[in-house]
Amino acid sequence: GGSGCASTAWQCTIVESTNDVGNYTSIAIAPTGYPWVTYYDETNDDLKVAQFNGSTWSLTTIESTNLVGKYSSMAFDSYGNPWVSYYDETNTGLRVAKYVSSGGSGCASTAWTCTALDTTNTVGLYSSIGFDSAGIFWFNDTEAAAIYA
Repeated sequence: GGSGCASTAWQCTIVESTNDVGNYTSIAIAPTGYPWVTYYDETNDDLKVAQFNGSTWSLTTIESTNLVGKYSSMAFDSYGNPWVSYYDETNTGLRVAKYVSSGGSGCASTAWTCTALDTTNTVGLYSSIGFDSAGIFWFNDTEAAAIYA
């Protein structure tokens, strides 16, 4: 059976417990078969990601400028790169972060590139992100839906 949970049918692990973290989570499974989890750091108003490598978790702050990271959604593109859509509360807009390994811009981490997709009116609440079989990036939120190739 499992350990760390109320039920022995499950295996539970604490990924991060410093500050008020773990709000508005999203999980996606990488082509390697291991999970990545995005979440909101309420204490610092940041978007964070936890990546599992088979034995340990690595934690990264993706974006820390303004109040960002609520309502995240994560998906992997056909090249195995994770993308995250999330809400920018300061600018009431939808943002997206793409993992680029190095040389990224617009984020707290240069392993990511962060971009504002839409800041017209209030958009980005409860977003979802996904890729179709042609590799086209789709997202939707409470106000709009769009396609990005």
